[in-house]
Amino acid sequence: MTSTPDPFADLAARWEDQRPQSKVDTIIGLLRDAIVSGELPPNMALRQDPLAQRFGISKIPLREALARLEGEGFVVTHPGRGAFVTDLRAERIREIFQLRVVLETDLIAAAVPVMTPAALDEAARLIDLFDTAPTAELGQINWMIHSTLYSPSERELSLQMLQGLHTHAQRYVQLHMGAVDRERDTNAEHRAILAACRAGDTEGAVATLRDHLEGIGQAICIHVERVIAQRAKSRS
Repeated sequence: MTSTPDPFADLAARWEDQRPQSKVDTIIGLLRDAIVSGELPPNMALRQDPLAQRFGISKIPLREALARLEGEGFVVTHPGRGAFVTDLRAERIREIFQLRVVLETDLIAAAVPVMTPAALDEAARLIDLFDTAPTAELGQINWMIHSTLYSPSERELSLQMLQGLHTHAQRYVQLHMGAVDRERDTNAEHRAILAACRAGDTEGAVATLRDHLEGIGQAICIHVERVIAQRAKSRS
């Protein structure tokens, strides 16, 4: 009988490489990346005792890491059962993108009139990078593109709130890029947003950004619903 690969073995090896960093932050980064990539699939149990043993740590930093991941939407705790990787939910991504539309259109409307050449050039560099970057890096690069274009607004609270939404959306964006948008068609939309910003066209930037976010949100929801339906069918 072929043994089932242990997804935590590789995480433990990566933990050994990163020990000098904060224990909690390192564990959060390792588990978050593994959840986003699908290495740790939806509904997988995250048992504290074996995980602590794997990482060679006490359960205190592990418990804190799991609590913070729960706050980010990657983990859910069931009383008496422990922590699990959260399931994929179309309603969740729909809500995330509705909130993103509100925040991001407001941010870009404030940013375009005070847009700097440095921000435009950095956004262009990141958009070019997005074309060829590995799928695993696209969520972070996508955040960097958007946050760079919004940074001239100097709306720090809105940007902090938005970063939380991007973190929540990471695994869904990764799923979208890996299974739906393999040709990186959405990057053409990034370039259209950038072009409107360069032209100082606030109205055009807002409209293009809105279409971009609503289109991606809808595509991801459709794909997640299809994945959920296929999983339910395979169980029956």
